Amino acid sequence: MDVFSKRGYEEDFKSITLDVANLAKLDKQKGNKIIDASIGTFYNDSCELGSISLVKEALKNHITCDLGYGSIIGSNKYKELMLRWFLKDDYEYISKNYRIPFAATLGGTGAVSASMHLFLDEGETILLPDIMWTNYKLVADKANLNYLCYSLFNEKGMFNITDLIYKVKELKKTQKKIAIIINDPCHNPTGYCMTEEEYTNLYSFLDEEAKDCDITLLLDIAYIDYDECKNKKHLIFDVALRKDYNFNILFMASCSKTFGIYGLRIGALFTFTKNEEYERIFINSYKSFARGIYSMPNTSSISAICSILKDDKMTLVQEEVKKNSEVLIKRGKEMERLLNLYNIKHYPYKNGFFVTLVTDGKANLIFEELRLKHMYVVPMDENNIRLSVSNLKINEIKPLVDSIKEVYIKYSI
Repeated sequence: MDVFSKRGYEEDFKSITLDVANLAKLDKQKGNKIIDASIGTFYNDSCELGSISLVKEALKNHITCDLGYGSIIGSNKYKELMLRWFLKDDYEYISKNYRIPFAATLGGTGAVSASMHLFLDEGETILLPDIMWTNYKLVADKANLNYLCYSLFNEKGMFNITDLIYKVKELKKTQKKIAIIINDPCHNPTGYCMTEEEYTNLYSFLDEEAKDCDITLLLDIAYIDYDECKNKKHLIFDVALRKDYNFNILFMASCSKTFGIYGLRIGALFTFTKNEEYERIFINSYKSFARGIYSMPNTSSISAICSILKDDKMTLVQEEVKKNSEVLIKRGKEMERLLNLYNIKHYPYKNGFFVTLVTDGKANLIFEELRLKHMYVVPMDENNIRLSVSNLKINEIKPLVDSIKEVYIKYSI
């Protein structure tokens, strides 16, 4: 079958992913041994959803405890504990020296949607990477925004700041507000992670351009805890807090990937500022957006998260998250090793859930060849195929890559 036969390549990518996953499920029900690299959820090597045991326990205890209306932006305790999770030992210093406008959201997607609605006006254009989680396009469409893509990688396989600079300067000719989405670390769908030098160069450029233009950098950090896990705040926060920039930096976070609660839809949108008026406008604007769309976040989920991030449990949660991260890192390194060994074209990978293959216009052919072998991958468009490392057991990686190699040789890719 042609997975794209009833829709264009611009159709909702999530729907395509679920279609492929359903094909894998049906194949397995027939008694066939399958390898499923389609779904972007983390499963451990025992084929269990990579949730955190303390989260499951907390949900049992809290799912019926907090069924009343809560705050539109989430509780103060949720804000504090989520910020402690991200900022680690620097939380006290940062919280004393910055105002931190913060809102609980309906997952990472809710944070992305709110950002697009709040920081651009209808009819304006948002800058997106050309290789992306394609739901960004759908969210932009629902916010009545246009989108312009910047090239994610340069010829050296590094972040293409040159093209982003060009696109920002071009967009400034037609609109006074610029919003840019960057998904980092562990970019979906390539697994790329930006370096400190890349961020420093990017921020230096945006700081200069923001002197005569309102620029907002929207950082999607949904996969941050699957970068190499360390007990200190991530590089992405270090660079963002290095100085008071002329542009705005927003963080769009998700609890789905870190805590394994994909279906409970809880996340966060926050920033750091020393401007009291900016904080007031941020909070009031977000409240207005939320009340007009869904009213309030899931109070039971918030209570469960708060119960596991308290001082007496946070260390245990960190240990479980680190264990999951290490499993994923091991898989990713093995996938990358084999792809490089076989000279299979792929985008630069460092860490994360996904690796993306370059297929030279033969994505659907490769998909079909692998499906006949009971192996399932996701064609993102005619030139790219996404492999979900998060859903593969370590012993499934070599058989999958071996089959990919055969298909690449067959089609001279």
